[in-house]
Amino acid sequence: MPLTSRGKKPFGFGIPIIAGLIAISIGVLISFEIIKRNQPPAINHAILDKAEFDSSGRAFIYNGSNWILINRKGQVLISGIASMDNGPDYVRNGLIRFIEEGKWGYANIEGRKIIPAKYDGALPFENGVAWVCIGCKLKEDGEHHLFDGGNQFKVDTLGRVVK
Repeated sequence: MPLTSRGKKPFGFGIPIIAGLIAISIGVLISFEIIKRNQPPAINHAILDKAEFDSSGRAFIYNGSNWILINRKGQVLISGIASMDNGPDYVRNGLIRFIEEGKWGYANIEGRKIIPAKYDGALPFENGVAWVCIGCKLKEDGEHHLFDGGNQFKVDTLGRVVK
C-alpha cells in the first residue's frame, strides 16, 4: 500500500524541477559553486547577491538535483532538502525533510539534523507526527511520486515511534 499524507493513496510530493539553480523567491536561474576547501560548503557572492532572504536571513536555492538552505554569509545550513510542489519542502512543526545517501531524515531550519536520515521514505509533519517507512520504494505516478510497500509507521518530532 502506498504511503500517503492523510491516509489516501497515492501520496504526491511534487513535480520534478528543471535542472539549474533557482532562487525560489525570485525564480532566477543562477549557478552553484562551492568555495573554500576544508571549510563548510558556502555559496559564492554572485549567488548571494541574487538570492532573496527571509526575515531570519535564510534563503532556499536549487542546485540542479535538490534544494539547499543558506544563510546571508553563504553558508549551507541544510543540503538535500526534498522537493515539494516545484519548490523546497515545507517546514512543518519546525522541521524539514532532507535526503542523505538515499535515506530520509528531518532537520530544523538552523541546519541541525533532529531525526537522522535513516528512512526509505518520509512525509512532512502534520500535528506533531509524520509517516515514515523502512523498506518502501519510491514510485512515480504521473507527475507525482509515492512511497510503496515496506514497514510504514508514525514518528514524533524527536523520532520516537508513535502508536
